[in-house]
Amino acid sequence: MFDYILSLGGTVFVPIIMIIIGLIFRIPWLQAVKAGVTVGIGFVGMGLVLVMAIDSLSPPIKVMIERFGLTLHVFDVGAGPASGVGYATAIGAMIIPVIFLLNVGMLVTRLTKTMNVDIYNYWHYAITGTVVQLMTGSLIYGVLGAICHAALSLKMADWTAKRVQNIVGLEGISIPQGYGSSSVPLFVLLDAIYEKIPFMKGRNIDAQEIQKRYGMVGDPVIIGVVLGLIFGLAAGEGFKGCATLMITVAAIMVLFPRMIRLIVEGFMPGSDGARKWCQTLCKGLEVCLGLATACRG
Repeated sequence: MFDYILSLGGTVFVPIIMIIIGLIFRIPWLQAVKAGVTVGIGFVGMGLVLVMAIDSLSPPIKVMIERFGLTLHVFDVGAGPASGVGYATAIGAMIIPVIFLLNVGMLVTRLTKTMNVDIYNYWHYAITGTVVQLMTGSLIYGVLGAICHAALSLKMADWTAKRVQNIVGLEGISIPQGYGSSSVPLFVLLDAIYEKIPFMKGRNIDAQEIQKRYGMVGDPVIIGVVLGLIFGLAAGEGFKGCATLMITVAAIMVLFPRMIRLIVEGFMPGSDGARKWCQTLCKGLEVCLGLATACRG
């Protein structure tokens, strides 16, 4: 039975989980169904874009590698497709209820002040658990690895909550996102080092500052066109090949975020329901709502 459930894959199983979660949190059933199916649509769309990216970029990149004598064997597709991969694994299929229950348990026992309602980004823990499973050959160890990652993320979110609130300008939030929170110790160390460097001390360089300075240069379409041109020229392509790559890479730069937005849109009703439930459950307790790093934008 369990193997059959896992065989459904992320595009079917995760939407089912989201529908169930929506109904548990008393979301109207049609809205819950729409939210779940929207997640599935996002996964399907992301898969199609990923296939297009691999089919379009692999040949010129292989030529480029051969021309320059490089030894590159891995195609980095970024965080968006990684979420689809994470939820398509055995651990990804069970990660949402496991981590949610862990979070509730830590909250009621006051081991954390953060309630992570950013359900979509539970995929970070699924990736960690899957890596552990592949290394050990044990599903149980994989789940434990995911749980440890989630617990660490919650503690890091507690540690950085006040600083995040000051930067973002919102009270009562924290960021327990798997990557963002796990990198906190490293960036605290780097921040201390930067403060010792005279020309870097006190400087604030963020995405808004870059956009202000460089304008349209930071637009995804322009970046895609430039990257496509670079790939084409490096691979020795003619006008047709370069033009095709420019349009294709620009399309990938635009379509990946759109598909991710669909997935996030599908997760939002469940996240909102979890937030309201948490506010009811935790009256009298100091609770921070865990959001994604995207909340800063």
